[in-house]
Amino acid sequence: MLKRAGDEWNKINGVLTMPERFNISYSKSEVKNFLHTDFTSYCSSMNIPFYSFRENMKDPIIIDQIKSWEPDLIIAVGWYHMIPKCIRTIPKYGVIGMHASFLPNYRGGAPLVWAIINGEKEVGISLFYIEKGVDTGDIVEQSKTTVNLNDTIKTVYEKIETLGKELLIKNVPLILKGVSKRKQQNYLQTKIWPQRSPKDGIIDWSCHSLEIYNYIRAQTKPYPGAFSFYKGEKLIVWEAKLYDFYNSQVNKGGIILDIIDNEIVSGILISTNNQDTPLLVTQVNYEEKDYKAVEFSKRYRVKIGECLE
Repeated sequence: MLKRAGDEWNKINGVLTMPERFNISYSKSEVKNFLHTDFTSYCSSMNIPFYSFRENMKDPIIIDQIKSWEPDLIIAVGWYHMIPKCIRTIPKYGVIGMHASFLPNYRGGAPLVWAIINGEKEVGISLFYIEKGVDTGDIVEQSKTTVNLNDTIKTVYEKIETLGKELLIKNVPLILKGVSKRKQQNYLQTKIWPQRSPKDGIIDWSCHSLEIYNYIRAQTKPYPGAFSFYKGEKLIVWEAKLYDFYNSQVNKGGIILDIIDNEIVSGILISTNNQDTPLLVTQVNYEEKDYKAVEFSKRYRVKIGECLE
């Protein structure tokens, strides 16, 4: 919550934060914010008032708390909940938010995860005025960055975070002076993607190797990870590589073709769709412990010809 004081635009009057696990309308159980940051210690050390939000943004206590801070502008970042009109109308300059896509494309949940899964070569971030709908509202400014083949969700987030900081530093002073630009989204180009949960991470080994590779790197740390099953137990795949040096004659996906361990590369080679390029799995988690794939294969006596479920 920002309050303008003369030419000082970055006076923070209050912070509304939330715990790492919280309830939300689209889930029957608590959801976890895997990118959660605890602001309470920072706010305490900087003498910034804060309030920990739990569930209902229409709670009169929350509304009265925000009103008491008398914000000129509210900035919502990493916020999962719809912000009601009774809050959006409190600040003079409204509520702005950050969404990790080039709106109106990839509206909705987990935009960067979906973008990597879909093999996008470019992703964006949008600074926009929050309105009633999901990621609707006029655009203040947008930025784009590339997604390289060796990027993961972690490295893409780092790129996007840098762009987001630049957008805020540039545009917040203009908004508080009443001179910022804004343009309407082209809703005819809208593409909305659903929220994801850990159960959505199961690997389909019948897909092509590039599709599986994208699927794995999109959900690796800090997210829960794409996974399969080995001998009935969950096997999380943190890292895999496309492996062009093996001529597979296996038509079924998920078969362990080889265990490679040399000075150049090491891992478990897994078949994919119809003799497509296999994947070399290099980092895994099994029975809640991380392993290099070769170490995992030795510890659990993995055999060539076994199948991941």
